[in-house]
Amino acid sequence: MKKLSLIAAALVLASSGASAASVSDSFDVSVTLTSACSVTTAAADIAMTYTAFALVASTGSANTTFSCTRGLTPTFQFDTAAAGATSSAADGTVGNTITSEGVLKGLLYTLSATVPTKSAGTAASAGAGGTGGSIGTADTYSLTINAAIPAGQAGSGASGAANQARTLIITY
Repeated sequence: MKKLSLIAAALVLASSGASAASVSDSFDVSVTLTSACSVTTAAADIAMTYTAFALVASTGSANTTFSCTRGLTPTFQFDTAAAGATSSAADGTVGNTITSEGVLKGLLYTLSATVPTKSAGTAASAGAGGTGGSIGTADTYSLTINAAIPAGQAGSGASGAANQARTLIITY
């Protein structure tokens, strides 16, 4: 009888270990995203020289790159804070041109940039088993800012350099 009860006890223990139970708990993961654009490559200063009454325009250019949250449609515009500056805005439509004018040392100058093709970023993805995922990449916009001083201007004041801080604004 003792042998039989030991065998029965062993079977009970074996059967209870063989049928494991599980419990689950559901929860939400939430994220509040603050979309953003940032300067990836800052524009260099544009330096031009001009001799009064020149027969040809003086030109210069600088390149800049912005990185943005994927899927935004930004607009581009030059500032109007500089003395005598004006600006036109362009929406995010590729090929639109933004323009601006300013006066420096009595010389009218123009700024222009064409809205570039967006280089689309890649979406984030989760990896198998919680490893090997990808954080994705931003959409990028690379612009060339062109500057020109039209020919035939007299200018004002003594010879020498002057500068005016200007800003390219991206609104998203």
